Amino acid sequence: MKGSPISVYCASVRGQSHIRSGKPCQDRCYFEIFGCGNGKGDAAVIAVADGLGSASHSEIGADIAVHAAAAEIKRYLTTDFEDGLTLAEITSDETILLDAFAAAAEAIEKYAEDAANGVVKKDLACTLALLFYFGGKAAAAQVGDGAIVGAFSDGRIEIVVKPVDSEYINEVTPITSPDWKSRMNMAAGMTAPTGLVNAAVFTDGCIGAVTVKKDGNTEAFEGFFRPLFDYFNSKSVDDSENRENGEKGEGDGSENDGNSDIAGLLSSEKMCSVSDDDKTLVVACFGEE
Repeated sequence: MKGSPISVYCASVRGQSHIRSGKPCQDRCYFEIFGCGNGKGDAAVIAVADGLGSASHSEIGADIAVHAAAAEIKRYLTTDFEDGLTLAEITSDETILLDAFAAAAEAIEKYAEDAANGVVKKDLACTLALLFYFGGKAAAAQVGDGAIVGAFSDGRIEIVVKPVDSEYINEVTPITSPDWKSRMNMAAGMTAPTGLVNAAVFTDGCIGAVTVKKDGNTEAFEGFFRPLFDYFNSKSVDDSENRENGEKGEGDGSENDGNSDIAGLLSSEKMCSVSDDDKTLVVACFGEE
């Protein structure tokens, strides 16, 4: 998709607590940019998962989740239907997102069923956040304690999907839980002209550094996001001619993978001073269709 208006940058980095304990990075992120069905321009899907620290193989669950969920959303966006429509255009955003979460949960369950090393489903527990964009509109949802921030064409920067409220501190519901549907936060039907210009999807290791509390509410810290989006919008323009058809990417927790600018930011002293957990950040630039 050379010259695509959409660009995505991502990285996951291992937290200081995991470095000290010898644990792997339990975050995973994945994205794809591709052509919609019926030649209707470009689309993007972003998936971010955070493996629970209490689950012994949660990094595997997180990896399974992001790929299975992204594949299900891509199926909706690329499947041609009758009358020149795509499957996504005749399906509600809510249904697409719910099916993607279900696909991730089912893929994790199947892995556990097939595992020969004694791994059970609870060992693979992870959160999941999803965002997809096509035809000038976007939808997003998450089960877990990360968040999704959007910059809109009318100048707003705000959290579009907030961390899921929990009764107890440090309690989080993973997608391996039987009640994940009741613990989902969703933002559907975000359309032009007040649609997304940029989006940032991130795990809870970033929350303290990129959000602020105002009157008891969690809000996006504009002092972080506005320059972040400005930088990557400029970078996106510079990179546009070098994009390849079917661009995809992921950060697997090592500093050499994902986008080096984001990896450097996440590994900075300032970010690490706020949280010693693993950190993942995905930045999307949707440009002009």
